Amino acid sequence: MKSILIIGNGKWANKILDFVVRSKIFDLVYIKTRNENFILKNKEKIKIKHLPHYKKINTIHVCSPIKTHYGYVEKLLGHKNLIIEKPFLNNFEQFQKIKKKVNLLKNARVVVNYIDLYSPLIKLIKKECNKQFDKIIFEYSDPKTYFKKKYLCIEDWLEHPLSLVLFLFKRFTKFKIVEKILISKNSKYLEKVKIKFLYKKKIIMIEINFKDIKKRKIYFYKKNKLLSFINLRKTKMKNKIDINNLFYLYKSLSSKKKLGYQSLSFYEKILVQRINIVKSFQRLQSNF
Repeated sequence: MKSILIIGNGKWANKILDFVVRSKIFDLVYIKTRNENFILKNKEKIKIKHLPHYKKINTIHVCSPIKTHYGYVEKLLGHKNLIIEKPFLNNFEQFQKIKKKVNLLKNARVVVNYIDLYSPLIKLIKKECNKQFDKIIFEYSDPKTYFKKKYLCIEDWLEHPLSLVLFLFKRFTKFKIVEKILISKNSKYLEKVKIKFLYKKKIIMIEINFKDIKKRKIYFYKKNKLLSFINLRKTKMKNKIDINNLFYLYKSLSSKKKLGYQSLSFYEKILVQRINIVKSFQRLQSNF
């Protein structure tokens, strides 16, 4: 019988739980919150004293806050199907410790859930990137009230488009924060940010904001003329977007072949770039 353990009790953890129930991929579903353990029976959470040993569970999906990731990864490392929600880790020192342990363990495998990389549209995106264009814009927006919770948008959402940029273009020469808009003059929390990357002679832009309507789109330009765009949130494909991309994630775990974006070297590139961009943002704070 296939089993899964979901660690966490927040909004995203409960979305994943809902998908797991609807998908019927797993026969046994366990949930671990901060202080309690549960098993799911007839769509109801039944409290239990102890969970099975983690090695007896097929898949473990960590959806807890980022500050808890290192502790869970360190404890659970060696499990063949260990999934961590993005962002993976808080700092480079933590990453180096995990990397050292992974190299010592034969069966250690950690997969970070960069949800857009598991979209059925990823092949179409790669195909478009092979065409002639001189500018590409990754636009991510959501009007939800994240800032009332004091989330910083480049910390919380940056890794979504950044994972796509690094997967599609491997590396780039430099980046620059070209625009930043705050909620108020004295606020440290961004409402909108634009980050410009250079790749050979192409311009790559990441635009993130929490004011526009909800969307995730990729635009391709040549000489300031829009050639095409891809809407990551609207497609006729089955199991298409958002949480349903988990179907492709779980399916990839059952395959012996590791995808290019399921490697520590890929996660390391993302972590380094996120740290550099956040540091650059912090240096610019005094100029806001």
